Amino acid sequence: MLNRLTLIDQIEQEVRQRLAAGLWREQLPSERRLCLELRVGRNSLRAALARLEKQGIVAIEPGVGIKCREQPIREGVQSERTIALLSPVPLEQLRPHQTLWIDEFRGLLAESDTAMRFHCEPRCFRPKSQTVLAKLVNQNASSCWVLIRSTVSMQGWFQRSGMRCVIAGSCHEGIDLPYVDLNHHATCRHAAITFLRMGHRRIAFLTHTAENAGDKQSELGFMEGVTEHRDRTAVGTVLYINNDKSCTSRLLSRLMERKDAPTAILVNQSYHYLTTFSMLLQLGKAIPRDVSLICRDHDTFLSFLEPTPTYYGDDIQLFAKKLNRVVNATIESREASNLRVNILPELVNGDTLAPPTNS
Repeated sequence: MLNRLTLIDQIEQEVRQRLAAGLWREQLPSERRLCLELRVGRNSLRAALARLEKQGIVAIEPGVGIKCREQPIREGVQSERTIALLSPVPLEQLRPHQTLWIDEFRGLLAESDTAMRFHCEPRCFRPKSQTVLAKLVNQNASSCWVLIRSTVSMQGWFQRSGMRCVIAGSCHEGIDLPYVDLNHHATCRHAAITFLRMGHRRIAFLTHTAENAGDKQSELGFMEGVTEHRDRTAVGTVLYINNDKSCTSRLLSRLMERKDAPTAILVNQSYHYLTTFSMLLQLGKAIPRDVSLICRDHDTFLSFLEPTPTYYGDDIQLFAKKLNRVVNATIESREASNLRVNILPELVNGDTLAPPTNS
């Protein structure tokens, strides 16, 4: 008769496998973190951990955590190669475009028998998070860390620590780590020039207030496109928005009430584009007759809008392949210029771009 594994049996087995693979060195993650990773309840987790403690595999110390006891190394068994993906938000809260390339990336890793662990740790993205980062990395042994939406302090810590790390995004100034990102500087410079060549002289860029290297490079590229244009009467305005929809709406209302209101707007990402699009319609502005719009980023849901947005599109599979190649090269300690990859998106013309009807 076949014995069916209970949930507690499965949890015990999974923790054993991760310990054998060397994913945790000195201490296991917290109970809360383990429950999230394994998608189980706390009571079931505690029952499995109690079994492992009786077997001398872990030591549960109240107020301290779950310590790893030294395990014998089994001859002929190699540690599983694991990539740790670190994000400030859960997977379901990332933009759809990001979750798609992560899924592609996970598939490429699986082809080479490499596991991917997703870590959502908002505390690591706060200022002065060195202690939290050190604890996370120490408890989760990985072949390489991949950082999403990383801050300058986080990138600096990984650079100083010498841990193998790849930025899924852009490096901040003064940081020299491998990375794969879209060329936001060139994209936004091109967007500004596109507006100006069509005859727009008052253009704006709505960008996020977060400390993101890609957004900073976008702003620099946009303003570079404005200042390099031959018509010195052209004016470029940068407006900083956040994820608060009401604040963005109020800012747009004030902007469009001005006598020198822009006739063209570049929006940094798809969610903000939705707010901008709907708010302009509420203000009685026709798109593109009164205001032309371009979205720097793209998500498939934008295709359901009418008029169809103009945006900069990129290949998700290409991004995942480039990231996989850079991660593998980083693990193999290859130091070369090809560990810094900038992908140039292409402008996809929709129905939101037109010359100004009046100046």
